[in-house]
Amino acid sequence: MKTLFIKAQKTIKKGTKSKSPRLVVLMGLPGSGKSYVSNYLHEKHGFTVLSGENITFALFDKVD
Repeated sequence: MKTLFIKAQKTIKKGTKSKSPRLVVLMGLPGSGKSYVSNYLHEKHGFTVLSGENITFALFDKVD
């Protein structure tokens, strides 16, 4: 996991000068580090983070 994360960091740094929109989709089992990676991308690189829960609350005032 650590090696994969380091490779991803290098790829992101190379792409920071691009004006093209980027979409990163994180999937994995519970506890696999999705939130950690999304928080890192937000804090260090300014990515906007969307989650299914946030989208649901934005669309509906109340979820039954």
